[in-house]
Order: sequence, then structure tokens, then C-alpha cells
Amino acid sequence: MNAYNKTVHALVGARERLGLSQIDMAKGVGSTQANISRFENGQMRPNIIFMNRVAKALGYVLDIKLRTQHSPHTASPCRQS
Repeated sequence: MNAYNKTVHALVGARERLGLSQIDMAKGVGSTQANISRFENGQMRPNIIFMNRVAKALGYVLDIKLRTQHSPHTASPCRQS
């Protein structure tokens, strides 16, 4: 499971633990139930702003980390001089 799918899974779990319906979630996010359903089912790849709204509506903070990959086949990160 990749990082995106893990994040979606965690957000769905949080919504369910809080006893919120997709309609409740949509109201908190300022979206529609259909969009929440598509997001949760992987039919929509939302932008960071949408995911942040979902996290906030659930009482979470979306924390994005950027790190290098530790693989011999990975190019070095670009560096500015």
C-alpha cells in the first residue's frame, strides 16, 4: 500500500470511528457526498487542499514529509548552488 492509499485509509477509518457519515463529512469539507465517496473509493485523486480539508474536518493535521529515497537506482535530488 503506497503513502497516498495509507493516508486515505487512515482518513476513512477516522471518519468511521467518529461515527460520521459521508454526508456529515461532505458538510464539514464543503463538498458533496458523491465526492467523499469517490475520494474514499479511489475514484478521485484530490489535491492537497481537499485532503487538508478532510483531515481538518476530522480534527487532524495533514503532515506531508519529503525525504530522499534510499535506492541505488534513484537519481540524486536536485540541488541549487
